[in-house]
Amino acid sequence: MHLEDIVANIFAQILAVVDANNNLDLISQSSPLAELWLQMFQEETFLKIKYTGKAADAKIPVLSMTEDPNTSLFCQFPFSWVLKAYLDDVWEKVYHMKDQPEKPTEEVAKFYQTFIKNCLMPDGSKPDLLRYYANDFLRMAFPGQDLAVYEILSKVFLASAERLCSSVGRGEMGFSPIWLHMDYFYLRDDYQLFADIAKSNDAVISELQAMYEKNPPEMFVTLDALNVLLNKVQPSENGLLPFDACVAWLKSVKSIKPWVEWISQDNYQLQFYQKKKQLLDAVLFNNVKVHLEEYLAQMEEKISNQSNMDHFYFMVVHCLEDFMYPSAEEDVSQLAENCLCTADLSAFCKPEVSRINTLQFIAQLRLSISHVATVLGKQRLSAADPNAPAAEGNEKEQGLVNAMKKLVAKAPTPWPQVFLIRNLCDIYGLASMWKILQLEKWILPQGVEISQDRSTWSNTTLMFALLDKAESQLKSKDSTENQSLASVMGQMENILRSPSTPDELLEDKLKKIMDALSNREDPGLLEVVCHTALTLALSPSRVTHLLKNICFKPDVVKGSYLPTMPGDLLFDEKNWKINPTDKMWNESVALSVLPEKKDREEWETSFKALAQPFFQELEQSLNSVKEQRMNEGPQGSSLLLKIAYGQTPPFQDLPRQGLINQPCMWRFEQKTTIQTLMHFLQQEDRGGTGNPYPILLELLSKLENIQHVRHLPDIFRLQNALIHFFKNIHKGENYTVRQFLDQPELSEDQRLAFSRAIETIRKVWSNIKMNSSSSGITVLPNLSPNDINTDTAILHLLPTEPSISHLVTSFLIQLQNSCVDTAARVTRERQRSISAEEAKPSSVLAITKSDLVTMALTNLQYEIDEDGTKTTYFDFQMLQRQVVHRFISGKPIIKAQTAPSITLNNVRTLQATKKKVRDQLPQELLSINQQKRIMEEARSVNALSKVLATLKVAAEFLAVTGGDPERPLPEYVRQELRMDAGAKQFQDVPVVPNTRLKHILSLWQVLAARRSMLLVQMNQDPFCLVPKEFQGQLDAREAKALSSTLSNTNLDLFLIELHEMIMVALPRFEPEHELKYAFEFFLEDNQVPATSVATLTDALNPDIPVKNILSVWRTAAKTSQINVPAYGQGTPAQGSC
Repeated sequence: MHLEDIVANIFAQILAVVDANNNLDLISQSSPLAELWLQMFQEETFLKIKYTGKAADAKIPVLSMTEDPNTSLFCQFPFSWVLKAYLDDVWEKVYHMKDQPEKPTEEVAKFYQTFIKNCLMPDGSKPDLLRYYANDFLRMAFPGQDLAVYEILSKVFLASAERLCSSVGRGEMGFSPIWLHMDYFYLRDDYQLFADIAKSNDAVISELQAMYEKNPPEMFVTLDALNVLLNKVQPSENGLLPFDACVAWLKSVKSIKPWVEWISQDNYQLQFYQKKKQLLDAVLFNNVKVHLEEYLAQMEEKISNQSNMDHFYFMVVHCLEDFMYPSAEEDVSQLAENCLCTADLSAFCKPEVSRINTLQFIAQLRLSISHVATVLGKQRLSAADPNAPAAEGNEKEQGLVNAMKKLVAKAPTPWPQVFLIRNLCDIYGLASMWKILQLEKWILPQGVEISQDRSTWSNTTLMFALLDKAESQLKSKDSTENQSLASVMGQMENILRSPSTPDELLEDKLKKIMDALSNREDPGLLEVVCHTALTLALSPSRVTHLLKNICFKPDVVKGSYLPTMPGDLLFDEKNWKINPTDKMWNESVALSVLPEKKDREEWETSFKALAQPFFQELEQSLNSVKEQRMNEGPQGSSLLLKIAYGQTPPFQDLPRQGLINQPCMWRFEQKTTIQTLMHFLQQEDRGGTGNPYPILLELLSKLENIQHVRHLPDIFRLQNALIHFFKNIHKGENYTVRQFLDQPELSEDQRLAFSRAIETIRKVWSNIKMNSSSSGITVLPNLSPNDINTDTAILHLLPTEPSISHLVTSFLIQLQNSCVDTAARVTRERQRSISAEEAKPSSVLAITKSDLVTMALTNLQYEIDEDGTKTTYFDFQMLQRQVVHRFISGKPIIKAQTAPSITLNNVRTLQATKKKVRDQLPQELLSINQQKRIMEEARSVNALSKVLATLKVAAEFLAVTGGDPERPLPEYVRQELRMDAGAKQFQDVPVVPNTRLKHILSLWQVLAARRSMLLVQMNQDPFCLVPKEFQGQLDAREAKALSSTLSNTNLDLFLIELHEMIMVALPRFEPEHELKYAFEFFLEDNQVPATSVATLTDALNPDIPVKNILSVWRTAAKTSQINVPAYGQGTPAQGSC
């Protein structure tokens, strides 16, 4: 019965593999693939089915291309998932071996083909088989797509791969699956983009199907899809007549902007597809200007009210300005400088210039001037702040400012200066604007002055009405209110360090404080503090009672809280009453009054009813003070305030001709930002059900870090490179980030990718530290460094646990998975999961602030002024749908446990590779004589390092492809790996030229031990990354005794085996374990003969702990230099391999 269970289990596991994706259907007699199926099934090196012991009643899942056990697919090609995994694995090694080429080359293709020539797979003589394989390939690469999408992708995929074979293979190489794999590797983002476009635009599929029926696809399906979209947004003469139609058209144009931007940045496509340029030319704005001009003329006829017409023109300008805003700041700088250097404002005052050209120019100019304001603020305000970081790119930024100066000097109108002043005021505030204008007088229009008296620019006028009220209160002699006023003035005296006179009247104190404020260099903040305190002290409103006590009697409200979050106390008038014995909003009171959690909406409604009149009155007061401020002071100074506050300046002889001179064109409007979106989105909360747009809410609230998820593949790539680096480079822990990036072995592509990854880690680490509680990541207090820069030790970026690199990676994976999971709960889309190794740019979220804002603008109804009312409306439902389709749909869950990681104990271990090599081909030990020669004659660390690096590459390929154990190692390296230089370097190390593939692991082990011995002799530390708990020292007596006993054993074998234990197995042992028995366990585990085990371990005193293992090895190395016994010649060694 037991045997029956085992046999049943074995057969079940075999069937789970061979019938994956209904693979057994292909072996039916009617199938043309039956013969190939049987060949693959019989090939042990291709189809490896490993038996795993399971309980008799255990369920054995059948493999699926979808990674979803509930979904059954029918593969079209036998064992397609096995072949794809194998070819992917080989390509990954070829790609890195050839220094990660930016584009496919004939050399790379031939190198790739060398390793799969014996693999069972179709070729160009059987196009149907290749088509079947391509179909399965696409289903695995892009799961969850519609059937029509797969049909189009399959046609394009095969056509693209055939063209690649023709252009790169030059007719010397046949068409085979390797071209599909290379084509996908370089164009996967293009295919993913097409899938995204197809989800967002259903009509694209049917039109492409019809197109490809008539003309087979050439290359780059995304371009064809975009061409369809562009044809759809070409305006007709009558199509833009209704206002709604115009708005809808503008949204359609803006919705395809991200696709256009992506394609315009992909230089790889330009190398193969010249039609791309022609297509991109069709996107130019010039193609639709004639239609827009006609539409504007018709709108002028229909809109009789000039105010509405002005607003309409401004809406067009604002729309164009938003549309122009590029994703990267560098693009904005370039666009701004080009615009300012070539701008001719007088040309746009002429009546023959079209309206649409003028409006486009105004939008460009507004965008450029806004960027100048940002640059000026960064330059001037940073220079004034000694604690601010030094501004970068000063030369480029100064060039932009100089271009603005020249524009102002030759402009026939002051509007560019007016708009710049308004930007400075709204972005940085009045006080900062004053500082900038003091330094940049050229910004001031003619006749506008800036007062040297800072009191003109202070908030003193804001306090006039409040001061009158305070003086009246002091005269009333009301002791309660006067007590609060006296408290305010006492605190202000302390802050201002103003001497206090005991008998001084409170009225005199108030005047003295105001005089002291006006005489300060920068009184703004203190004036606000004083104004707030006086407002609270004088206000009789119940709304201010709690705030008044927080300000003046904080002990009274200790332990209280404001009911502003869900579940907090509903508004109740009795809870606002304050007295010394009754705390406000005390938790115990809340529980007794309202034992259940209540919704926030009722409380907010009540609070709004109570507070709104107060704030409306305050707003009127502020507007009154603003008017008073603008009409007082010197004429030039008040004129500047009118400009800053948005009033039309009363300039004399101001040009009136043309749209460019209309005041409405230079109105300042805040751009739509993530904060704006978040503000509107939070207002969508519905009572009891939460926010109806959870995906948007999650994206917006976490976007500061989500925007960095797109760099996860770069981070994985960096981490893998670092792991490799620390396994193969001695003293790697002493490298800085700069030294690591400056390595000549790195390609430019690697250097850029690693730089991006390091910068991403730096930014995300900074964000986590600033707000660790909301990130959900536990940050150890002693985790270092605090900041990452080019001088940081690269060791800190190694993905050990815990480490900064590991934390950042876990956090970004968590963000991706959370967004995908949130979207899946809304859309019901099936989820799939991938390993970190499978993560490509197309598999991770790639969303930036600019992307989200641009998409939001396509769903924004601009403010429309009707009868004095203004409305801003976002279609959040459509926005959420578009965000899911564009950024989230089809994205997988990333398995966090598969992220690159390493322990410091194991940075030099290659245990996994060695195990795979043993599985692929039998291994034998070098003879004792060969080991002895290496240990005595190899004297160059550099030569040993080069040979070890070549052995590692060879072993990695053998681990995948296998090989003939009897084949000479140099021949394999030279002919199969095409590493002629590596094979020549074998001549520099004894024994190596005469070894075979069956010796590769033994050779590796001996060479590594010898290299460490030489490093010790050079007073260098080959074990610098071994944890300190294993770096204990033998005392002099122990070392002498050990050296004596070791002189009677095979020292070379002892050094080789103990070195292997240190590099491979040390983490398995506790520092306090007895080294003798730990070493014995290691040797037995590695199947070392019992006689050798006894000989090697007898030299060790049982009292020596594992923590002294490094000291033991160094002692043996020194002993080896003194005693060189003669061993038998040519006999096999009795060690491990």
